[in-house]
Amino acid sequence: MCRTEQRLNIGGIKSHKWLRHLDWDNLRDMPAPWIPDLKNDEDTCNFEKFEELEPWGAAANTKKKSKKSGEDQMLPDWTYKRELEEKK
Repeated sequence: MCRTEQRLNIGGIKSHKWLRHLDWDNLRDMPAPWIPDLKNDEDTCNFEKFEELEPWGAAANTKKKSKKSGEDQMLPDWTYKRELEEKK
């Protein structure tokens, strides 16, 4: 983070040493450097697997669920489980 006057404008970004070699006028027409092989739009095979943890606040929610307040409905389906996705 820096002050507005210290930030690079679009001309500064285009001339930065890491990006200077890009053909900015034809950037959208260029092929991507790597295109992942996906089975569908929701395929997560390129992400590493990690140990599933108990969802944040799950222990507290199991002790006091109140249908009146709707607290248990605030984040439905919050935790993504790869195994469930792979079974589809």
